[in-house]
Amino acid sequence: MNMMKKFGCFFLILLCINPVFAGIQEVIIIPFSHLDIGFTATPQEVSEQYATLFDGLLEILRKLPDYSFTVESFWQFQQWLRNASKEELEKIKTYVQQGRLEFTANFANMHTGFQNELTLYETVAYPIRKLKKLGIDVQVCMQDDVPGFTADLPDILADLGIKYLIIGLNDKFSNVLTLPGPSHIFYWEGPRGGRVLTYVTKRSYMEGILIRSAAELEQIVSETEKSGYKYNVLPLLAASDNGGYEPGVMALIRLARTYYEKLRVTVSTPSAFFKKIERDYGNSFPTYKGDWSGWWEITKTGCPYSSGVVRWGQDALEDLLKTGTISINNPYYDAIVEKLLLFTEHTASCGAGWPGLFTLEQTEISNKTVVEYAANAYSLLMKFLRSTFLRKEDAIPVFCRSNKPIKTTLKVPVILQGDHVGTIAVNDQQFKAWSFSEPSTDTYEPFAQGLKARVVLKPGLNYLQIGDFRKCNFSRTKMRIIENDFYRIELNADLTFDVFDKELGTLVLKSAGRVTRRFTGKNNESPPLILNADNVIVTNYPGEKILEIDFSKGSVIKTIRITLPIGEKVFYFDCFVDKRYLPHVSYNYHSVNYFVAFPLVNVQSVSYQGPCTIVNNPFEFPSVRPNEISINGLLIGHAHSHACVIASREAFMVETTRDEGGGLKVNFHLLRHYSEMAAKSEGVVQLSSVEPGTPNILRFSFFFTSLREPDLKLAQEFLHPPIVIVPSN
Repeated sequence: MNMMKKFGCFFLILLCINPVFAGIQEVIIIPFSHLDIGFTATPQEVSEQYATLFDGLLEILRKLPDYSFTVESFWQFQQWLRNASKEELEKIKTYVQQGRLEFTANFANMHTGFQNELTLYETVAYPIRKLKKLGIDVQVCMQDDVPGFTADLPDILADLGIKYLIIGLNDKFSNVLTLPGPSHIFYWEGPRGGRVLTYVTKRSYMEGILIRSAAELEQIVSETEKSGYKYNVLPLLAASDNGGYEPGVMALIRLARTYYEKLRVTVSTPSAFFKKIERDYGNSFPTYKGDWSGWWEITKTGCPYSSGVVRWGQDALEDLLKTGTISINNPYYDAIVEKLLLFTEHTASCGAGWPGLFTLEQTEISNKTVVEYAANAYSLLMKFLRSTFLRKEDAIPVFCRSNKPIKTTLKVPVILQGDHVGTIAVNDQQFKAWSFSEPSTDTYEPFAQGLKARVVLKPGLNYLQIGDFRKCNFSRTKMRIIENDFYRIELNADLTFDVFDKELGTLVLKSAGRVTRRFTGKNNESPPLILNADNVIVTNYPGEKILEIDFSKGSVIKTIRITLPIGEKVFYFDCFVDKRYLPHVSYNYHSVNYFVAFPLVNVQSVSYQGPCTIVNNPFEFPSVRPNEISINGLLIGHAHSHACVIASREAFMVETTRDEGGGLKVNFHLLRHYSEMAAKSEGVVQLSSVEPGTPNILRFSFFFTSLREPDLKLAQEFLHPPIVIVPSN
């Protein structure tokens, strides 16, 4: 073979491996309906819309042989499926087999930064499981609108056998993705090494319906080529908010049924695009890693109590699953999962709604529905526990969520008046107990009063018995300092506090506990609240010391409490907020936000817990990071000599800033409060309760420890407290 023939063969091989870019030769229009469960209408109205959508879709697919459709979110199909006949379902499956109808591994478009491992997993696994029972396989996951996702998503997709991810990014308000140009194909790799071939468009999921003519499409193609897009096929998403199949039909008529001199335009599905791009380019795509979540999760601070319920619920269900207490085949499991997923969907929040879209009545219905997602998840979970763990005579079942024996704090409901000491027996072992009372309760702390003790629990089911108890008088003094062998905590004149670590010989927190507020319409102004204390009392209990600050009546902050256990290097901080005294916020300021600060001394950097793994480098992914990040309970501050671990139960959005001295201030976002909305046909009107049916006094609980090396065991126990299973009444 002469040299020219050898070179020709070599050149042909190169073409097969990685074709020479000759411009975009094909555009694949991908029609679907973008799901907003609570944006364009109430969740009930949106459900009714999708309950009939597939009837019309089947007719459209029959009449238009060059039309295809993708079911973006399983929830859409689920609304129709409840009343579908076998014949209709067979038609659906026929179109799936023909490649004209595609389902994605996606329950809905989610706030993945708010989720834990279980709800992130079930976002993908739940639809796969349900569709598999119908004989429908899925290859692609789709996420639209939300401008960013947790770093753990690629690992979850890889675990479940999903190779492809397509994202219609709403980048209009955030400009999140820093990669140049509007369209990108890359491998997104998770912390555990799982990866998924990902396509992202910055033009959003509506790009295909905003292009009105063939000339406009050719211009878009030219601009995309000039931006550096180097592949021969370009997908074009064609959807609108709950728009049904009509936007895709219009894109078909306007763009696909038109003559192009150098361009082929078809209507198809995401998997058709990915298979073509893989066939033509193999695996020659860049790889990116990292977290880019946190942009829209902040909306859930508008329902702080319900967010705490769901955070507790998703962790509790995950613990029940890991310990084998519940299986995915148990009817309770899917029922609870569905409620948790509905709450973590991207439009599920309590607030004022989008200007002009809702009437006041619709807003109140929507807010109530979001609260019910959380309440129903909790109710179902407790119903499962009560039916699973039967109460013995004079013994109360307690579920320990750890996989090994632990020493932990246990609280038991008992009606008491005044101070008491007594005993609690757990699995026939006696422990000293003392009385407690709470300004408010939530799912983490469900009892207003009773007895508490440090006890040893075995994994899974335990039984406790309340022993004898008697009245006593605990020592109470008007002091501003509490200390144990590890910490000295001193209250400052402005009611913030400093924490000195005796073991490390250094101050670890300075001026902590300061509460500030910020109007959303005035982002840069965060004045501290002027608080007047009625009482500052230190109470000495048998197992702990508590410094409690009660504020004047009418104060938004009702109580601040610092609990210092005896013999343990931890302390707990609780902030109780009285919603009844939140200020009225005029519509031009949108809403008001409350924060509590933990300024960490000599800390250089932070890492935080995501749904599955700890994020050590928040800036690894090529994206802009928001001012506040969403964490799954844990934040670690890294200093040269030590690490500080902060765990948060109810609050999940965190802002970090540097003070004038270079210290790192960690602000936890407690809540967002609305007073007015811009209602459809009504103008600006006043809202009633934004999070209806929830307690007036909200509790926000935090854990703190400082160690030479970070140890998360006690923090995890704080986030996963034992569940005392008492009767529903």
